[in-house]
Amino acid sequence: ATPLYCMREFFLTSPAPSASNTIEVVAAFISNQEEVLIAKRKSSDSGAGLWEFPGGKVEHGETHEEALIREIQEELGLTIKVLGRIGSHRVLTPTKKWIQLSLYGVQALSRRFVLNDHSEARWILWKDFSAYQWMEGDRLFFPEIEAYLLQSKK
Repeated sequence: ATPLYCMREFFLTSPAPSASNTIEVVAAFISNQEEVLIAKRKSSDSGAGLWEFPGGKVEHGETHEEALIREIQEELGLTIKVLGRIGSHRVLTPTKKWIQLSLYGVQALSRRFVLNDHSEARWILWKDFSAYQWMEGDRLFFPEIEAYLLQSKK
């Protein structure tokens, strides 16, 4: 764990978030029945070996939904249906870049995927999420996911 004084210094020396230094990123909470598809970052990526909700950067002129559909097709070869936004958080990366990360509930139209951008992916039950090491930005969504899952069961 990073000592608290290091984290304090990190935030004190980081630039304030603004439109010019914030990257829009979308991620997908891909569910199919009772399971969720999660992906493990490659060893060549920042956050190597950590699990995440797949997704990526929103390109100029794209909506969040268009970016999600494109990113999931590129990364996993999956066709998806975007159901709605679960939440959004602004996250400061170790390289002192701000990311506006938005998570969307997504339905996979099949269970079969390919690994184009991750070292591993698997379908898991929500109750098993704590057994995995997560990217910090993705872990921030866990309370909102709980609420989303409760709402979707109504």
